[in-house]
Amino acid sequence: MNCETQEETCSLMGIYKGLLLKPSPLDLHEACITDKIFEFAEGYHEMDASHRRLMGNF
Repeated sequence: MNCETQEETCSLMGIYKGLLLKPSPLDLHEACITDKIFEFAEGYHEMDASHRRLMGNF
C-alpha cells in the first residue's frame, strides 16, 4: 500500500471517490493500465505533488 498514515489513506479515498463518480470507468481504467492515473486525476481533483506517490501502481 502506498499510504503510510491515516491522513494519506483518507486523502486517497477522497480522490478515488471523485474519480469513481465523475469520469468514464473505461477512461479511468485506461489511465490506470498506462500508469497515468495521477495525470488523469488532475482533471477531476485538485492535486499536489504529495499525491503522486500515493497514486502509483504496484
